[in-house]
Amino acid sequence: MNLVPPEILSEILSLLDPKTLLGCSTVCRTWHESIRDTPNLQYIIELWRDGLEPGYDGHLPVKECLNTLHQRRQAWRNISWKCQKVIDIPGIQVCKAYELVGGVLAVQERGAPNFCTLPLAELAVDSDTSVSTQVLPMEIDLENYLDFNMDPTQDLLVILCQQEAGLRHIFFRTVSGLQPHPRALEPSIIFTVNDEDLPGSLSIHIAEDLVAVSVLYPAQVYIFKWQCATLLANIRPPGRGTCFQFLSSRALLLVSPEDEGRMEIHTISDDERGSVTHVATLRLPTVASGWLISLIWLHSGPICGRAMHRRLFSSADTCHIYSFHVQYTKAHVAFWARLFVHHRTLRRYISEYFRQECTPPTPIDVPWEEWGPDETRMLQGDHRRWHRHVHGERVILPSNRASSLHVLDFSLSAAGAPVISSDWPVDEMILGPTTIEPHSESPFESPVTTTLPFRSTLRDIPTRESFDQFLLEQDCVLGADSQDPNKITVFVF
Repeated sequence: MNLVPPEILSEILSLLDPKTLLGCSTVCRTWHESIRDTPNLQYIIELWRDGLEPGYDGHLPVKECLNTLHQRRQAWRNISWKCQKVIDIPGIQVCKAYELVGGVLAVQERGAPNFCTLPLAELAVDSDTSVSTQVLPMEIDLENYLDFNMDPTQDLLVILCQQEAGLRHIFFRTVSGLQPHPRALEPSIIFTVNDEDLPGSLSIHIAEDLVAVSVLYPAQVYIFKWQCATLLANIRPPGRGTCFQFLSSRALLLVSPEDEGRMEIHTISDDERGSVTHVATLRLPTVASGWLISLIWLHSGPICGRAMHRRLFSSADTCHIYSFHVQYTKAHVAFWARLFVHHRTLRRYISEYFRQECTPPTPIDVPWEEWGPDETRMLQGDHRRWHRHVHGERVILPSNRASSLHVLDFSLSAAGAPVISSDWPVDEMILGPTTIEPHSESPFESPVTTTLPFRSTLRDIPTRESFDQFLLEQDCVLGADSQDPNKITVFVF
């Protein structure tokens, strides 16, 4: 292989996935030097470490893209934003609904048929630019309006409304103009639901060509191919209070508080039947006598159909952290926990299921002791929660200190050291175990020890403003203050 010209060797190596590429650097000196000295190969590896995929580079040299990536990584390690802008927009605490997807913040005002969007992608590309919100008329009867979601990378807005009893109506519009989406065969779909569903218990999820409507009470999931206007699958999980999330456009996660808590991984066939296959169940820790899980909320970053407009990088769909906000109760005592699981763990059980030699394969049932201690991180939490506090492999948590940012980073690049600066953050790489011990107000019958590595960074914001809610986007943090609900502060990294 040493006889291969360097330019041909680098072309061959560029066909490998990043993890294999790193392994190849240990094969021999020639391969190591080729990988080390070729910007294209270094770029592939560094993107992978940050859980990113290449986006639109505007024909920039690879060395410049690599330098930008390193600067961005260091900015997140230090929680050091390059600019801070205050923007007038309807408050996310008092709105009807909001979404933060694909570089766009969208707020649907309470009591008014307005749909207000803020293009954060413009700030991320050029922090010196001035941005303003765009207000569009929703043209939907607010009395029947239930929820919305969007994927700006596909210019897709999905609006869910209630028809008469037992019927729901999904509209497929463009984010840019609220017009019927040109790639949707039909502008809307009407489907039947159980009349027992509660107001606010329905939510919309988008994963490329699929749109799901999940019902919390009673648990049910409707999955549509939005471009074909067809129902692909109708899932009825046992029990109530089951949360839903896409793992990919052909895999999903159902999380139930029953049986002391369980995660079910399913796949969806790509044919017209839309067959749903249960591949694995992952158990949560055993609870002590008298305790039960009363609520589970599941959060993760969005799955976008395309790369974001004008962004150098986009979060890879295989590099997501899943955040579970769990409430345990016993009589009048409540205990809150936050559990973090990486996408690679859930994806591995899909591979294990299909590697089984038996026909048909049987669903894998995994006790907590066989996966939880090594594959998760559980921390004691509190009651505070909100939508879109997770993006890619980062989580922004509520802090007990006013005007401070607390970020957890589960990416491979998190292990690097920050560069010392004048505004030194409280920073710690957590590699050792954390344990929640059993006691009178703990729900567990034995110690729960978890070891998934992450970096915890807490930094004070040098401002007089006090934020009580933060949203997380690929290149921005959004701070909101309930005392001043008609503006939002954007921190651009």
